[in-house]
Amino acid sequence: MISAQTTTDPHVAYRHRLLTAYAWFVASRPIEGSSNPSLSAHKAAQAVNRAKRHEVARVLALPVPATLDGLRVFGLALALSLEGTSVEGDTDVAAARAILSATQEGLPPGFIGFGDEPDYDDRDRAAWTGTGSLPAWARDGKAAPDDADFLAEGRA
Repeated sequence: MISAQTTTDPHVAYRHRLLTAYAWFVASRPIEGSSNPSLSAHKAAQAVNRAKRHEVARVLALPVPATLDGLRVFGLALALSLEGTSVEGDTDVAAARAILSATQEGLPPGFIGFGDEPDYDDRDRAAWTGTGSLPAWARDGKAAPDDADFLAEGRA
């Protein structure tokens, strides 16, 4: 049962990290999608993708949310984990959509869809092409961001 907002879910504390990691991923997606796999930029973009997946997994591994705010963040993490994966009758995507709808949580900029939308393929192709950018930690060759990288992003 979702309780009144007198308690705080641990999910809420991860919201900024989740959205920041996803924004990094969106910005770096064209680099991962179009560069030579042996290039350092491609490897850095893959590290950004892993960082996004890590933040999503951290939220999904938390106990069941007890507040509406916690459910919002859980629904967001679930949706990000399912981006581009839907097949007909996919109940996980249906659950993510239901949580987002019930909590009135929007999807972040750059979310291309679950994969079952009529124009998904065009949006997917466009997202992986063009010019991308890497966060400073990835440009510097770090394998993963640390807490300071998320804090620096919050100040930018």
